[in-house]
Amino acid sequence: MNYEKKYKEALEKAKEVYNRKDATDGGKLILESMFPELKESEDDRIRKELLDYLNERRIIEKLTDTRVKKEWIAWLENRGEQKPIISNNALRDRIILHNP
Repeated sequence: MNYEKKYKEALEKAKEVYNRKDATDGGKLILESMFPELKESEDDRIRKELLDYLNERRIIEKLTDTRVKKEWIAWLENRGEQKPIISNNALRDRIILHNP
């Protein structure tokens, strides 16, 4: 039996349920305990919460400078798209190779 394939299939199904708009917090916690890969990082969570706040809350209407609002939103959105210049594995391997 190919357990890796079965795990990947189960993970994909869990992702579908996890990302549904009607997914409950309790359901997400259960899925995260079964599939730790689903849990988003604190940085991603905070970035999404800030974007939600800026996009959908009435505070935006109080901002008189829409250029500033657009800059803030663009900056927050781009933070989630940044990719590391060097992977964690490469860093770890380099540290391991050069440490006595």
